[in-house]
Amino acid sequence: MDLIISHVSSDAGGHHFVVVRQADGRRGEEVILTGPESIQVPDRPDKNLIQDLRWYLEDFLEYPFSPDTVIAANIVSTLEQWGKNCFSQLFASGNPALWYGEARNNHLRNLTLKIASEDPAILAWPWEALVDGNSGLFLANNVRMERQLGGKLPDPPPLPPGLPQDRLNILLVIARPYGERDVGYHAVSRPLVELAREDSRVRVEVLRPPSFDRLREVLQEREGFFHIVHFDGHGGYGDDPSSVTSGRVQGCLVFEKETGEPDAIPASEINNLLFQHGIPYVVLNACRSGALDQRAENPFASVAASLIRAGVRGVVAMGYSLHVSGAQQFVPALYRTFFKTGSLAEAVRVGREQMMVHPERVCALGTFPLKDFLVPVLYQQDLPRFSFHEVPRDQGERANIIPKEGRVQGDFGFIGRDRAILALERAILNQPQGAILIHGMAGVGKTTLAQGLLEWFADTGGLQHPPVWLAFDGIRSAGYVINQLEEKLFQSFSTPLPMAEKLDRVTAELKKNRHIVVWDNFESASGIEGTAISPLLPPEDRQLLKKLIQNICRGKSKIIITSRSREEWLSIIHCFSISLDGLVGEERWHYCNEVVKLLGLRPDRDNAVFQTLMDKLEGHPLAMRAILLRLDEKNARQLLVELEMGFKGKGGDESTEKIHQALGIFAAVLPENFAPVLQFIGLHQRFVDVDYLEPMAETVKLNLSRSQIDPCLFALERGGMLHHVGNGIHRMHPALSGYLAARHPAEAGVLRGFVTVMATLADQLTPKELHEQRGWFQIHEENCYHALSLAPESGFELAVPALTQSLAAWALNNRDWESAKRLFLALRDFRHQRGHHEGEAGAYHQLGRIAEELRHWAEAEGWYRKSLEIKERQGNEHGAASSYHQLGIVAQEQRQWAAAEGWYRKSLEIFERQGNEHGAASSYHQLGRIAEEQGHWAEAEEWYRKALKIYKRYEDAHNANIVQGSQKRLAALRET
Repeated sequence: MDLIISHVSSDAGGHHFVVVRQADGRRGEEVILTGPESIQVPDRPDKNLIQDLRWYLEDFLEYPFSPDTVIAANIVSTLEQWGKNCFSQLFASGNPALWYGEARNNHLRNLTLKIASEDPAILAWPWEALVDGNSGLFLANNVRMERQLGGKLPDPPPLPPGLPQDRLNILLVIARPYGERDVGYHAVSRPLVELAREDSRVRVEVLRPPSFDRLREVLQEREGFFHIVHFDGHGGYGDDPSSVTSGRVQGCLVFEKETGEPDAIPASEINNLLFQHGIPYVVLNACRSGALDQRAENPFASVAASLIRAGVRGVVAMGYSLHVSGAQQFVPALYRTFFKTGSLAEAVRVGREQMMVHPERVCALGTFPLKDFLVPVLYQQDLPRFSFHEVPRDQGERANIIPKEGRVQGDFGFIGRDRAILALERAILNQPQGAILIHGMAGVGKTTLAQGLLEWFADTGGLQHPPVWLAFDGIRSAGYVINQLEEKLFQSFSTPLPMAEKLDRVTAELKKNRHIVVWDNFESASGIEGTAISPLLPPEDRQLLKKLIQNICRGKSKIIITSRSREEWLSIIHCFSISLDGLVGEERWHYCNEVVKLLGLRPDRDNAVFQTLMDKLEGHPLAMRAILLRLDEKNARQLLVELEMGFKGKGGDESTEKIHQALGIFAAVLPENFAPVLQFIGLHQRFVDVDYLEPMAETVKLNLSRSQIDPCLFALERGGMLHHVGNGIHRMHPALSGYLAARHPAEAGVLRGFVTVMATLADQLTPKELHEQRGWFQIHEENCYHALSLAPESGFELAVPALTQSLAAWALNNRDWESAKRLFLALRDFRHQRGHHEGEAGAYHQLGRIAEELRHWAEAEGWYRKSLEIKERQGNEHGAASSYHQLGIVAQEQRQWAAAEGWYRKSLEIFERQGNEHGAASSYHQLGRIAEEQGHWAEAEEWYRKALKIYKRYEDAHNANIVQGSQKRLAALRET
């Protein structure tokens, strides 16, 4: 049932209203109501209820203490009494009483009240404060309430013809032009985005940048696409912002200029823009966007009313400034209900109800209950018929273009960081530098921030291409970085171009198109002075990466760098810097809540000692986790005493000092029998596999069992120093290895056990294919490098070639040519010095493969000849045949047909004599290729036939298909 509370007229005797049943036009008796502008709050002789209500809703929480609390209580009491009086006048008798009684018998489920007037002052009344005197119910939380503009309005223009009916598209404008004084960037919008993420029918896109010009461009580019424009920012109501001398009163919305400064756009301009594009709904969680008063020249003076005139069907706005903590209750409930029902009026009702049920608002006192549920108002003139809410939700997950390592992980998800995300967004949009550096101490959340940024972009239309994520804690060459960028940007294997040309190719793509590239843990590349973290990249490699950053300045892409270091070698001209500190304000308490929830506890925010402990932890996520998880063992005072005992971090490194304080506190309580386990863990880098620790001990006959190992790892995991990622594998905090190595240095037996097991495991993977190596080396590559560095002092010399060759094979398969070359050169030197000539020949052969892959033909031939010389000297015919074959490939690639044929025939003679049919088949195929290139088609066909016969006999489908492809190509040539 729809009942219209229609304003008839106003005179000295009061304001005249009549209740009309919309279905049949039947009317009640005309009644007179006293407006709130004529009501005074006790002991407030100079104010009226409207003025006092604005103070209560907007200013009271700045100082929620006596005597203001008494004034606030009187305002609420007066407001409720006014609401009861108005309700009694409207619904006390006649048809309105019967209609309301009928609706009430049905629990008010189908009742909608519509306030209609041409008078701005009437529309500005707090109608949501109407109270059923019999039940004490606020109507706004139990019935749908709307405002309508009285008089004759033209029908809204038809909706755009292509507007989707089966989904909901939302354009989200988040304007924060007041810098540090502004509200959190995600404070209101994040719940909406998270709801949309879980609902396949809903799509949210953020306007970037949040300027009025950009809004105009997007609506023109995406005509007939958006159902809702949601403005999350600031509104105003007062003198026309476009003319300070006009004296006209109207609303405005505050967008941002390109510089980020405020740009107040009057309602009339917004009206004109949205009229052109037929937007059905607008949501304005901007203060006073729905405000009107008697100073207005017409009822279209507020933004909300103006949009109704523009043909917008429904506008949710704010009659007063809404506190962020109130909006955080209202907005999620609004959209959750709208997604479910498709009814904006019902969605607003549920949102108000949520605010009333959860009235606590953040203030100087902590929180204080505020009756601000009447702040949101709904203007609605027409009901567009959409069916998106009737479409079943897709139960499958949305496609995620973020690489796995770039997705938000951890126990608590992404918490807070509103200002950091806003700073990153602005830097990406506005800064000319090619890179943005996020720097801060270990464990402060730099990686999580980068992951959160990617997630936010993915959820809000901010990614045009899949982002690229490179973790530098395992990268030892700039060439690898460039190769990875080339592969991921172009979705293909790295090309054999010279590095300079690859760099130019990558640079051109990054400048032309909008990509987000993340270089995580970059301190691993450049090292941190004064710590045990030395550079993994040599100076010339760092200069190559610096050149890439310089080259993409003023382009469309950005490289996001996370590092503990300020990376001062990167000039501010080329790299914009953002410092990341601990969590602040409510986000700090949010994180605290999530941590202690694991213990079944709740933090006592009113406890002064606990507050002091939180202050000491400075919002550092890792320190908070490490210490707060011990609240089931010690109280806050005891933990605070421990923290204040002076635990020191690494001297001279401010960025790691506080995390080492947390490490020191935690380690101080570990049992002594954990020491051997800690020695083994301290030798690991990045990851430790619990299943390897016992075999390491057994190798050197140390008595160490899982009964000692598991509790130790569990304790470290609880302290936040380890994170279990599955199958017994734990990710280590970057500071843990160095800390344990200093506090629990490994004894000789422990050192040998670690090196032996890592070498044995790595050696088993040396002959494997890439897909068989990838999983293990992605976890243990750094452990292998560390074991290799320790092998000479471990007394286990055989570990050196085993680890070197395995790491080299992994680098080769992973197309990390520079690392592979460096490792095979090291292996060659090791074998040569010890007279291991067969191994030396093998290293030369692999060096030839690397040069061949890079199309460095002369270099490849040189390495293969060195390998061949040793093999021929030792009478190693099998090895020599392999070298002959590779030399044939090198000659063939240079179109040296005679030389290539000679090498292949040498290899073929050995393969045939030794009965190596697979080797012979490979030579047959290559000889066929050479004959084909020279136009000897009959000869080529004979070679192909012989190769195919062998592959089919051995059921080698892969190579058989390759040969058949050659035969088809040859047949096509013979027909031309």
